[in-house]
Amino acid sequence: MTMRGDFTLRFFQEELGDIAGQLSKPGFLFKGNESSKKEFEIEGNPTGGYLLMQVYDVHKSKHSVKINGNNLPGSSEVHGQPNTWETWMEEIPSGFLKKGNNSIQFFRDKDTSVKDNFLVAAVAIHWRESD
Repeated sequence: MTMRGDFTLRFFQEELGDIAGQLSKPGFLFKGNESSKKEFEIEGNPTGGYLLMQVYDVHKSKHSVKINGNNLPGSSEVHGQPNTWETWMEEIPSGFLKKGNNSIQFFRDKDTSVKDNFLVAAVAIHWRESD
């Protein structure tokens, strides 16, 4: 069995939050509590991987990232810096990705006492797969 790495990029350019336009960055669409769902294909049999997420102005809150409708275990609590672009890494455990069509989506914690508006720019999804 041959193992190899692969990746894909997905561009969101979306603002999540409770106040439309609070961050007022050109080219970002306000989406409310959940981002659009982005799909991607995996040709082989994936074992696991990681995400690199480009985000802006995330405060300490409980937001989530879902792959194929399942919450990634490490994305339940994030600690960001206000007014700062950051790149975060998140593990994708084995079993979250599948051969064929996959999806990724961001969800804002709407129950938080911190009214957190933030931007999601782009995501790099990396995985290992076999034939």
